[in-house]
Amino acid sequence: PQSENDSTALEMPSTRKLAEAFPIEEEDVPTWTLPIAYKLLYKEQVKDKELLKKVKLTSNDYSINTFSKDSQTVRQLITYKGKICVPQTLQKRLLQWYHKMLLHPGETRTHETIVQHFYLQNVRKEMHKVCKHCDLCQRTKRRTAANTVS
Repeated sequence: PQSENDSTALEMPSTRKLAEAFPIEEEDVPTWTLPIAYKLLYKEQVKDKELLKKVKLTSNDYSINTFSKDSQTVRQLITYKGKICVPQTLQKRLLQWYHKMLLHPGETRTHETIVQHFYLQNVRKEMHKVCKHCDLCQRTKRRTAANTVS
């Protein structure tokens, strides 16, 4: 048996050493772990003609900023007042991910969390739709006179 002070005891590798020994690509990361990868945001932003038009026409609020996951992976993303613009094609996915990962906190709390980092057009309206169509939220929603149907 080895003692706790024995220098020959096995050491747990650091997270950094593990990451270097077992590199993974963005495609290898399960979709539920992150709302949206920078790579996917970039691909969809480039396809979004409306968003590209807004960048060209209203350069005051819209800009292109650099984001990096690590020192090697760098993405140029469109932002609105410093917040990442989420193209229409990814909005529902982002809203649903946050709503689920925050454990169904309701429209307001989900909205407040999302808008800290992201800009989505009509986010309040879309968040309402997500909560309205969420089976768990509808089954567990507190009933009040304002939300009961007569």
